[in-house]
Amino acid sequence: MLSISSSIANINLFKRKIESDGNWSWDTGIFVGRPFKISYTSSSILMADAWKERANGVPQGCFLLAYYDCDPGKDNLQEALLL
Repeated sequence: MLSISSSIANINLFKRKIESDGNWSWDTGIFVGRPFKISYTSSSILMADAWKERANGVPQGCFLLAYYDCDPGKDNLQEALLL
């Protein structure tokens, strides 16, 4: 039996899924916004109410992952920022 911390640590953050229309999406969460200003000390995220509603809200003080959008076949370009 896996503990909670080991199951969280074993998540593939770059897993993707192919939709029925042939497009792909990240399989690790729900899109809630786009970063438009990032510095070493802060970031500003543009969020729409519809995106937040689809994610059932975004808790204050939570961690977000900002993914670099690249083609699924380019494994060397997979990166994410912890916000």
